[in-house]
Amino acid sequence: MADLTPQMIARLEAAGTTRRDADAELRNAVLAALDASGSVRAIAAAAGISTNTVQRWKRGE
Repeated sequence: MADLTPQMIARLEAAGTTRRDADAELRNAVLAALDASGSVRAIAAAAGISTNTVQRWKRGE
């Protein structure tokens, strides 16, 4: 197995940051929809995530 080049490492680190930012934005959007009285089922379907995930985020987990 070859060692990672500095370019590969930078790309992986950037992808991780982008993923975390996207995950945070999705969670914020879900919580905003819940605050606007959206249904868990409708929010989950629109976001492409499970109802369990929506309910966990609603509880603050």
